[in-house]
Amino acid sequence: LMIIFTEPLNVNNNDSFFKPNVSNLFIPEIVIYWKQWLIASCILLTNLLLVFLMKYSIHNEECPKGYLGPGGIGDYGKHLQCTGGAHAYVDLKLFGHKHIYQYPTCHDLYATKAYDPEGFLGSLTATMLTFFGILVGRVLTIYKDHKR
Repeated sequence: LMIIFTEPLNVNNNDSFFKPNVSNLFIPEIVIYWKQWLIASCILLTNLLLVFLMKYSIHNEECPKGYLGPGGIGDYGKHLQCTGGAHAYVDLKLFGHKHIYQYPTCHDLYATKAYDPEGFLGSLTATMLTFFGILVGRVLTIYKDHKR
């Protein structure tokens, strides 16, 4: 992923559009890294679609679409088995019950079941944050006039 997200497009040095200055601060980051933006947008869209549109049930309990609550006894026990929402469901399907974190930090507080907060869908959001970090690092190191 590092190669995909950090490989810049080769541009002509005489083209003033790609030369760093304050007037075109973010345009080169969108144009030069268009492939990376496309991949990052697909990753974000996949994550959002899975979290907010997927219908699922965990341990025979139907969970609402886009559920972000704590599950267990949180929300007055309405969604006992829905801890982790779509994240937990995807992890259970991909890795199985024995390969996810058995005692999450919310276990004692909400009387929840096993849930891995750093599961598969969590890695998608981590990938997005890494990409944004690369862009911010580029802005801070290349654009010397950013302090104005």
